[in-house]
Amino acid sequence: MKQTLSLILVLGLALSVGCLDGDLTIVNGDGPTTPKPANNNTGNNSGNNTGNNTGNNTGSADAGFAPDTVHTVNPDFPDLPCEGPACREPLSSSPPRFTRLTHEQWENTVRDLLRRTVRPEMAGNFLADPPSAGIFDNNVNILEVNPRLWEHYREAAERLASEVASSPEALELIMPANAPDELEARARAFIEEFGQRAYRRPLDDEELASHLALFMSAPSQMGQGDAFLQGVELVLRVFLQSPSFLYRTELTHSQTQPRVALDAYERASKLAFGLWSTMPDDTLFAAAAAGELNNRASLELHARRMVNDERAQNMVAEFHNQLLLLDKFSDMEKNADLFPEFNAEVAQAMRKEMELFIKDIIFDDEAGDISALYLSPHSFVNEPLAAIYGLSGEFSEEFKRVDLDPNERAGLLTRLGFLSYKSTAFEQNSIKRGVFINLHVLCTDLGPIPDEVELPPVIVGNTNRERVTDATKGCGGTCHGVFINPAGFAFENYNAIGGYQQMENGYPVDASGVLHFRHGSFPFQDGVEFSTLVAQSPNAHDCYTRHWFEYAYGRVPTEKDEPLIARIGQASEAGLAKIRDILVLLVVNDIFVTRATVLNEETE
Repeated sequence: MKQTLSLILVLGLALSVGCLDGDLTIVNGDGPTTPKPANNNTGNNSGNNTGNNTGNNTGSADAGFAPDTVHTVNPDFPDLPCEGPACREPLSSSPPRFTRLTHEQWENTVRDLLRRTVRPEMAGNFLADPPSAGIFDNNVNILEVNPRLWEHYREAAERLASEVASSPEALELIMPANAPDELEARARAFIEEFGQRAYRRPLDDEELASHLALFMSAPSQMGQGDAFLQGVELVLRVFLQSPSFLYRTELTHSQTQPRVALDAYERASKLAFGLWSTMPDDTLFAAAAAGELNNRASLELHARRMVNDERAQNMVAEFHNQLLLLDKFSDMEKNADLFPEFNAEVAQAMRKEMELFIKDIIFDDEAGDISALYLSPHSFVNEPLAAIYGLSGEFSEEFKRVDLDPNERAGLLTRLGFLSYKSTAFEQNSIKRGVFINLHVLCTDLGPIPDEVELPPVIVGNTNRERVTDATKGCGGTCHGVFINPAGFAFENYNAIGGYQQMENGYPVDASGVLHFRHGSFPFQDGVEFSTLVAQSPNAHDCYTRHWFEYAYGRVPTEKDEPLIARIGQASEAGLAKIRDILVLLVVNDIFVTRATVLNEETE
């Protein structure tokens, strides 16, 4: 029986990707490789029933947006002209046409596909993804399916299918409204509706027929039982193992055009995974079917709706989790004699403070921009964190918003979590702080990072700054002296758990320095002045935008992406774009809604 079911699943899986106009290759019976489409489509989506659904376009490059201007329907945000010849060069090359979902996206998509309120929390048992070349784990060029991961997908699909088929409540959540009573008609209605949501596009006639045949064959394969429930379980296994579910596909292509606009369902899917890290909702599917996503203004309206959704908040939280390494906070250890107030619970509280602060700035703060992220003196604390901040008043284990001393605290870089994580168990680590700020806040090109510098043992009477300066004299003076050390020294007023200090080992703390930008060099006296310079710099706005590009697009930016990043960064620096505006502008442009054709990919 098990061998028969396995064969049925493989056959059903092969049929389920017939829309790709190509063959599904099974490697040693272990699982599918990436499906490969034939190059005979003229640009129409073959994944729809008629091939000319109103949600499609003709595949013409004209269906994209004018590449020389960032547009918006917000009257307070003017069009931003692209200046310079680089803006007229061909757009960036496209990522793979079959992008495997990350484990985070898989969890979110299964939750939403099955219309659950919580994630299945199964991906923790999946084979971990390989390290990315960039900061984030969703780099499309490293996401693949090998036999071991394929087995994990199979096990998860079988378990989920069984859970749904054995629970009337779970099945009711995904059944079409007013489904017919007759078995085959009911099965067809279920497959049509669920299949569109699973594959993020309508099934074509061949797919519908193959899935229906598999559904109706369930009693002969699974023995006695309810024929409808058996069919549901069998096709759910196939849907959840199909490349059309596990991959976000871009099938639109052309033999003649160098670049082609994604069809409406591809846009909906890319938009949803870019802004929500999950599948489209019913509203977005309806917009795709109506052809609304082929219009810039309509696309932007949907994007703005999406960035105000709770799913965007979850995506933003995960972005900053990876950017700021918040998962690593639980690894922090401090010397118990020097910092008896620090423990694992405090480390987790520091993470929660960062999460609450970031969420408040982006979704609740009136400014809501990058400058506020680096300048705002307010935060969220509980009793242990309030003590480290030196706050007076009554506090509990519950977090509440507080205003910190603006002479001591300004934004993200002066929060306890960042300062504590970038420290040793005994004292602040100026080098780690300086490296992180240069690489992740300012996107400074530091060149190859040398081996970690070993500092001399603590000597009474010497400050951390003096010892770091002495230890880094002979290890890339230009890099350390100009970029790393000044950025790290700006935060000498904060000890190993982020507490404010004016004296160290009996000596006054010196947190002054000069911050070097591409537009000039500027002196500062402490971390607050440093943060102010950062917030006012084009470097920080460009860098933060660059990180969002990498996360939303699933790849490291190329030279041809620079004009878009520069324009959005300039708008942010000028106070014209909040962080949510940045997310919208990144998805309402030609690079996002078009792709290079197969012909052009071969020459890029």
